[in-house]
Amino acid sequence: MEPGTEKHEVHYVQQELPNRLFAVIRMTWRSEYGVETVDEAKLIDEGSDTIAGFAELMQKAIEGGAEISIICPYDPEHIGLF
Repeated sequence: MEPGTEKHEVHYVQQELPNRLFAVIRMTWRSEYGVETVDEAKLIDEGSDTIAGFAELMQKAIEGGAEISIICPYDPEHIGLF
């Protein structure tokens, strides 16, 4: 496979969240033996910097090869997912 052509699984659910949560993100890290680690992050909506923090977290997870599940009340396009 050519560099930069890997496909990463991203599961997205658009759903209201309590309080000021921007998103709940679960990252599943796998090895040849199966699931190795599961990390979960809850991002609080703090205005314009929130999307930048979200993008940074997504970049690190994708570069690390994680399977990503996201719950967020916004349209995926609104937060930079296409």
